[in-house]
Amino acid sequence: MTRAGISSLSVLLASVMTIVHLLGFAQATTILSGLFLAVFFVLEWRQMIRVSQGLLLVTLGLFCALWLMGRTTPDLLFEAIDRGAFFVCFVVVLSFLGDAARTSEMVQTSGRIIVNQSPGRRYITLTLGGHLMGALMNLGTISLLSTMIHGSAMDGPNASDQRVRDIRLKRMTLAMLRGFSAVTFWAPTSVTIAIIMSSSLELRWIELLPLGVPALVCYLTLGWALDRLTFPRPKRSGAAAPPSEPWMRPFGGLLGVVLLVPLSAAALSYLLDLTLIGGLFLCIPVIGLGWVAVQNLHAGPRGAITIALLRAKTQTVPALRDMRNELAIFGASGFLAVILLPQIDVVWLGEHIARLGLGAGGVLIAGSWAIIILALLAVNPLVSAILVIETLARLPGMDIAPTVIALMVMTTWAVVISFSPFATPVRLSGRSINHTASDIGLKWNIGFALCAVGLLDIALLVLA
Repeated sequence: MTRAGISSLSVLLASVMTIVHLLGFAQATTILSGLFLAVFFVLEWRQMIRVSQGLLLVTLGLFCALWLMGRTTPDLLFEAIDRGAFFVCFVVVLSFLGDAARTSEMVQTSGRIIVNQSPGRRYITLTLGGHLMGALMNLGTISLLSTMIHGSAMDGPNASDQRVRDIRLKRMTLAMLRGFSAVTFWAPTSVTIAIIMSSSLELRWIELLPLGVPALVCYLTLGWALDRLTFPRPKRSGAAAPPSEPWMRPFGGLLGVVLLVPLSAAALSYLLDLTLIGGLFLCIPVIGLGWVAVQNLHAGPRGAITIALLRAKTQTVPALRDMRNELAIFGASGFLAVILLPQIDVVWLGEHIARLGLGAGGVLIAGSWAIIILALLAVNPLVSAILVIETLARLPGMDIAPTVIALMVMTTWAVVISFSPFATPVRLSGRSINHTASDIGLKWNIGFALCAVGLLDIALLVLA
């Protein structure tokens, strides 16, 4: 077997061990997950970007330092490996769904229809399209739609007018980003929801929806309102003619697949007595393979299944090593959060909060701004969100509803990944439309981010 083959197989086996762990087998799978991930990171080290290498080195160095100081234990090490492997597995299982979506004619057609809309309904279709496709394809949505957006803005009507091109590019990019970032409010395929459901808050997915869905509506409505205020509706003369396909057509098929994922996971978790996350980890690869099989039904049922399995073997699994940087960042961030959490003295923190006279609302707002500020300092929100959630859950003298903590994290995460120049969606968008991440996040979307955080702060004061 080649070096590349061993690398891809290692990360796949680490994910399998994580799923087995969720089924109830503990210590043996933890050790194997750690060994497989170590093999993967060693084999892929030279091809990682410096950020990923630096994060892995910082994580390893910090753990060694804490171990020598007697601030960690073997049990904490096992827990950290489990958490790191959990997030690696999350990325791996989603790759099966994303790989199927990328070759789906429905997704390609939907993307084209969503982008090529008349100015009056361009924002709302891109927002909804970015949202639904984001729940299926994750970051693949950004790459697909932003490339289409750039082509549409450069080649569309009035493309010779630089001002018109710039406005069109800005509107379409922000609509996509705001729709994509809103998956954090409800989608079980969002890493934010995975963090919340695997935390000590002990919340079920269904318990997140009563606050998450209204917050989603407010978030998307705020973006639409700001777009209307910033870019008034243009006159009809000279506007692009609507496409021949009905503009709502793309959302039917996308919505069906989006709903299939949580419903299948819920049914499987009920039948096998698992958490929803465990159900997701088991059913998403099957749904991805099934989707590929449906795309190849022209070969007959047996042929379609054979094609799906062959593609997984020759394309999906070998391509896992190409996600080396994402896997390193997710794995190291999960590990780092676990070893840092016991270093926080919640008793000391609670005493100082009491002296300052901060109530539950003030503490939640402080937690939200801590995630935002750290994100602007290039700290992955995956680390800061876990630390904030677990700290608030353990804080003495504070009776904060778990659902309110979850709302704060969901909203803050959505804002961060839509405006921080270090956020991957913002960086990918900038690369595709030939603009810097700072232009998109800190210039174009800063007004929306501040309004969203301001409304969140008000809501937290009321709810807490």
